[in-house]
Amino acid sequence: MVMGKPEKPWNNIAPKPDTDRLLTLDPRNLGMIENVGVGAEYDFDADRALIDGVTDKNDFQSLIKELTGKDDKATRKLFSNFGKELMAKVAEVGEKNKDRAWEMVEICAKQTGLSFPHLLQVYVELFTLCSRPVDKWSIVESHIRKMRIQQYTCSYLKAQEDAGLSTEKLPCQALCISAFEHAAKENKVPAKVELTKQIPKDQACEFTFTARYEV
Repeated sequence: MVMGKPEKPWNNIAPKPDTDRLLTLDPRNLGMIENVGVGAEYDFDADRALIDGVTDKNDFQSLIKELTGKDDKATRKLFSNFGKELMAKVAEVGEKNKDRAWEMVEICAKQTGLSFPHLLQVYVELFTLCSRPVDKWSIVESHIRKMRIQQYTCSYLKAQEDAGLSTEKLPCQALCISAFEHAAKENKVPAKVELTKQIPKDQACEFTFTARYEV
């Protein structure tokens, strides 16, 4: 015999706000590091304008046309240049649309002297989101010694396959690696970047970032 849930022996009563204790938000504090204080209201979500802002540098179909007929060395160089230039654009647009999470990462990095992994993680996540907004990915490890991001679907890879280009040995890894290395270099984050798993063999592309300093 299946018993139903017993009735609660109490009644939920929502507390009434104490008007004397409510915080007043100061619009002068909004999103500004230099005006941090009680009553500040912050945006903790990335602005959707970021994706639109990098569109001109994320013309992958034009890259596909350039890749046609190129040998492996030339192909990897084109991928590398594309990734580096796109990350530079992502960083440029991102600087103009920082959310509070990004600001706090910079504050903590400055105060602790530890920029790895979180400062680099900001750029890695932003690049992945802006370059392929509909793909599935996840940060699966992130601490002061190592960070790993796994990309489960990749519209870049699909575009290559649809165009009939060879994806053997995954030459497009140069795109992501060069982008991540550029972010690390520009932000003075000492990190080594490697591809440690790849689609389709491992069902995901995994990029592993290892700290290059003693911790």
